[in-house]
Amino acid sequence: MDNENSLNPMFRNNFTVFSSALEYIEEHLCDDLRQEDIAAECMYSLSSLQKIWKYCTGMSLKEYITKRRLTAAGRELTETSAPVLDIAVKYGYNSHEAFYPCLHQGVGDNSVALPKGMEGELRSLPKTQPKLL
Repeated sequence: MDNENSLNPMFRNNFTVFSSALEYIEEHLCDDLRQEDIAAECMYSLSSLQKIWKYCTGMSLKEYITKRRLTAAGRELTETSAPVLDIAVKYGYNSHEAFYPCLHQGVGDNSVALPKGMEGELRSLPKTQPKLL
């Protein structure tokens, strides 16, 4: 029996919603990304999307977006010479003062100057790849 055809229709729908939400998040990572907009894009209620997301990833939708943004920002900081403020603003932070504490938390190091050397390893969260098992 084909695995995809044997899936419960409700599971298949939830998987489609999760995949659509993931794609939307990745395409709009640098935009003003609101959970309500993600749910609307998937034509699903916010509370249902949040439950599906938590079940599939083990983290909240907000936490996933924050970690993905920090991962992308950290990568940019180490791979480019763009100013910290430009990168912070690009990923939704209003200032480098707001950005640094989040980045330090993601790195696990409180040193002041992170870029280029990034004293700690960035605890990155790569893009999730949905798969039917």
